Amino acid sequence: MRILIFFIVGVTLTVPSLGQSPGDSVVVEDGDIKKKPFFAAESVHDLSWGDTVRVIDQSGEYSRDRYLRVFREGEEGWLNKTEIMSGEALNDYRRDLGRVGTTIVQGGMLKESPSNTGEPLEWILRGDTVSVVEVSEDHFRVNYDGGEGWLEKEGIMSKEEERKYREKVEAQRRQARQKRKKQKEQARQRKRYFETLQEKGYTVVLRRQTFEKNTADGVSVGLEIVNISESKTIKYARITWKLFNSVGDLALGNNSGSATARTRFVGPIEPGESGYVEFENVWYNSVGTCAQIRRIEVEHIDGSSFTYLSDLKDIAQEAETVRLRGDCSYEAQQQRED
Repeated sequence: MRILIFFIVGVTLTVPSLGQSPGDSVVVEDGDIKKKPFFAAESVHDLSWGDTVRVIDQSGEYSRDRYLRVFREGEEGWLNKTEIMSGEALNDYRRDLGRVGTTIVQGGMLKESPSNTGEPLEWILRGDTVSVVEVSEDHFRVNYDGGEGWLEKEGIMSKEEERKYREKVEAQRRQARQKRKKQKEQARQRKRYFETLQEKGYTVVLRRQTFEKNTADGVSVGLEIVNISESKTIKYARITWKLFNSVGDLALGNNSGSATARTRFVGPIEPGESGYVEFENVWYNSVGTCAQIRRIEVEHIDGSSFTYLSDLKDIAQEAETVRLRGDCSYEAQQQRED
């Protein structure tokens, strides 16, 4: 059995280590300020790409070093560190700020004198703005970012090139805004989905289910579950499976003589985190093509438990986009193959 525990974001992202002390300001990629340091907590302030927030504190009762307490426009709350711009993205952002206004530079090396052998001073990026002071046969003398130098004429955009460049940049910005709008709507839908499950007392969501067969007809299955509770830690998850063949009939394991198998997922899975486990060679069967989860019993550290039977279709909703193998009927299997 192989177990991998990771955060709800699915992968661990590298976040900047600088600029996260109280009093510092950080620039955000996107996201929102949460009321609590928890992925499904209520939002108190919606953030956009390039917004700046001030850091108040870098730890909290539930943050576990994943959240910063921040302040923006009269609102305080918690910001996930993965939503802070990385060093590379921050450099790009600052560079973009310098491009506001007339963008007339194709790009090129700013030199100390108007010749090919002139001492290089600085590389000017495409889209930067310069102020032309003097024109020579092959170069422009320009002021750039407080300095002065010579740039080849080919490095200056024509009016037509400048118009096309601006149109391209604006199109990219529109796409970015549309993408962000779609992401925000998906996040709102996901939050409502989690809140609906939490109201029913549910603590888990199925995110992924896997099915593999080796050359010896050993059938291995796996699943990923997400702990959507704000306070309960999952201790165990006991899963009952059924094996089916390609036409939707039960397939008996050669090793067990049964189509049913029972496995146990050993935690802990903390609130807001998820875990994936794979159970190897649960059956040996040459015709088995699909495994269906029929029951999940979740036991929490505090001693409480919850058994999912008819509710399995509810907690598998989030996994529909990755085709959770919850239906092993002939029709469903044919659809997955298409």
